[in-house]
Amino acid sequence: MALRSAWGRGVLLLLIAVAAYFQTWIDLWPYWANKDATYTHGTLVALTAIWLVWEARRPLAGVSAAANPLVLPLVLLLSAVWLIAARAHVMVGHAMVWPILAFTILWAGVGWRAASRFVFPLGFLYFAIPFWELFKPPLQAMSAFMVGTLTAAIGIPAHVDGPYVMLPDATIYIALDCSGAHFLSVALAVGAIAVKNRGDGLRSGLVIMALAAGLSMVFNWLRILLIVLAYLHPDLKEALEKMGHLTFGWWVFALDLVAFALVLRFVPAAAPAKATEAPTVTSQPTVTSAPLGAYAAAAAVALLLPLSSLAAHVGQGYPDKDKAPFEVAGLTGPIGPDPRWEPRSEGAAWTHRAAYMTPDGRVVELYGSEYHEQTQGRELISRGFPLFDPQYFPTQTSETKVLGAGDRTLEVTQVALRDKIGRDWAAVYTYVVDGRVIASGSRAQLMTALHSVYGKPVAGVLAVMMPCRPDCGAIDKPLGTAMLAAHEAYRRARE
Repeated sequence: MALRSAWGRGVLLLLIAVAAYFQTWIDLWPYWANKDATYTHGTLVALTAIWLVWEARRPLAGVSAAANPLVLPLVLLLSAVWLIAARAHVMVGHAMVWPILAFTILWAGVGWRAASRFVFPLGFLYFAIPFWELFKPPLQAMSAFMVGTLTAAIGIPAHVDGPYVMLPDATIYIALDCSGAHFLSVALAVGAIAVKNRGDGLRSGLVIMALAAGLSMVFNWLRILLIVLAYLHPDLKEALEKMGHLTFGWWVFALDLVAFALVLRFVPAAAPAKATEAPTVTSQPTVTSAPLGAYAAAAAVALLLPLSSLAAHVGQGYPDKDKAPFEVAGLTGPIGPDPRWEPRSEGAAWTHRAAYMTPDGRVVELYGSEYHEQTQGRELISRGFPLFDPQYFPTQTSETKVLGAGDRTLEVTQVALRDKIGRDWAAVYTYVVDGRVIASGSRAQLMTALHSVYGKPVAGVLAVMMPCRPDCGAIDKPLGTAMLAAHEAYRRARE
């Protein structure tokens, strides 16, 4: 690879961006490797992006690498945004930032003209990033509506209620994973490749992308309709279950791609550019590139924050996982906790789940956990593992308040809960990041991320919960007292 060429320098900068910001690829890989999930095409998308980078070498053959030092502050800013998102374990956030960051590094190192040739390969990666989850709920609702319309139109004895298709002998649930988001992302990726290969302009390109999206949704509706028809006939139902819904779906999607290829033939291709007589060239043109110093500056700025963050972590450690006995002043216990409240604590360095008794005989349920090294899916604040499971506590309302008075105050979130059998509970919780109390989960996540850039923060959560007997107003004071005592016990245990 010649460092004098814009393509060679650009590829080297891309390799630096991949290596320096490797956390994005580590976090994306489980999504791509899960063969039953929405992003099984991720590996193919990444390989296609690599091929597109290789194809960019021809149009860049006569382009000089003109570094732009004015872009370096923007590289530093995006690098900081990526680092904070990565340390906060907001996988979609840092994955969405990476292609923009990579382009900005290219812009600084090889100039706008050369960097623009890498826009399509970098943008193509968005088809493999899990922000398509946002489209699942509306696609699910649209699929349910269309299946209800189609079943009524052809006289199928089915009733559609939300995402449920109720048949005489079965009920089919249109899950979020069956909403068609997978079909949509893959179809749009295929459409984008078609637009590039045909050389379409903006108008015809948008038409092709709209066709790819529309056909993917139509074929997903047909897939669900065929499943409904199969469930009306025992032999077809058995054959479908033997094949598997996922395999059946990909066969239907193959028909979608065939239909797209046929329809694409009717979309007028871009008119070829008029040929002009080229002047006679007796020697190869000389391509001059910017000095290596400006190019090296772009690489150095790209590496600055991630490498300095890694270096700062060397030699730092976490406190011992074992805590001193967790004794809560003013309460007796611990006693066996209520098994119906069991928050998930995947990856926690320390957890404490127990119940205690107040002097007047009330039961206080307590939960505490502490996290040291956090990774994707094994973190303090995770969308998939709420503190209060909505399946058991379907009704939840919360507000922020301050407990205590004077120097002994505690900012907490108070939650009014109603379980699935109609009983009322009250709870308070707060997060503790390096000893600092934070009631908001998003602020606690951000604080943990900022502390993680050049340190190893200890982040935890404390929560107490009590049944509302005789009502929630009667337990407001003992609930607050128990929370203050639990925080003091946690503080002592950390010393």
